[in-house]
Amino acid sequence: EEVEAFILDNALDEAAVDALKGADPQIQRAVIDRGDLSDARNPSSMLLSRLRQSRQDLGNNDRGGGRSGAKAHGTSAESGGVPPESGQPATEEEVEAFIMESGLDEAAAGALKGL
Repeated sequence: EEVEAFILDNALDEAAVDALKGADPQIQRAVIDRGDLSDARNPSSMLLSRLRQSRQDLGNNDRGGGRSGAKAHGTSAESGGVPPESGQPATEEEVEAFIMESGLDEAAAGALKGL
């Protein structure tokens, strides 16, 4: 199966594997279509980020609305930049995914992780 091949090709950890296998087929397709994760420093974190973004994108498309600005990245001004489904501090995986997506250098990444 394509999902199994994607998991093996990207050396995902158990949490990422469980998250991908537990996702709807439509979400799995969106994540896999974005390509492999072999260049990511932390493929599992990147996968979790892709899953979250795909859920947001596809969930919003189901309602027929478009996203723009901060909401396109899963945050909103109303929530102070915190993803709407959150309210809790970011997990280590979310921080790693943010660092990767933002292209932060080592100094900035270290400062962020120290917060």
